Amino acid sequence: QIWMHHNHTEIVEKSNSPQFLKTIGFGDKFGIDTATKVRLTVHHVVERMTGTMTQIGQTIFTLQDLLMTNDLCLSLTLRTHDLKEKGSITVTS
Repeated sequence: QIWMHHNHTEIVEKSNSPQFLKTIGFGDKFGIDTATKVRLTVHHVVERMTGTMTQIGQTIFTLQDLLMTNDLCLSLTLRTHDLKEKGSITVTS
């Protein structure tokens, strides 16, 4: 599957439980609808000046998954490439 880079959040420094506060909109410019898959990838920034980072984990969901929750809040498990659980992330609409 080919993924298109859409946006990114700010960098949160010195936190084991960061909160990302950036709103990322999905318009219909690229044919996005509720069946569109979204992949979130979380990185640990090792060195900010050079952009050196390692991937912590990722998760995939559809916009429909988020819209079908009662409180428009979706809790997801982050997984490594070998599918080991590596944390969690909450997405709010």
